[in-house]
Amino acid sequence: MKDSMAFASSGFEIFGGAALFGAIGWWLDGFFGWRETIPALLIVGMMGGVALGLYRIHLQMQRRDNREDPKG
Repeated sequence: MKDSMAFASSGFEIFGGAALFGAIGWWLDGFFGWRETIPALLIVGMMGGVALGLYRIHLQMQRRDNREDPKG
């Protein structure tokens, strides 16, 4: 049950990463004056946040597999 609860928050990790890094990218676009043309850093930030969330899920799965099979 504990393992399934760890993966129940996976969607929140992906969304949270995309929202956080997207917000930082949006702010940087405004700082550099790029928000009116193309929000490039917003897009890069959101993609980076999704990638980071997926990577964290991958690490959780590896840790779970290592606990179940200590022989490796």
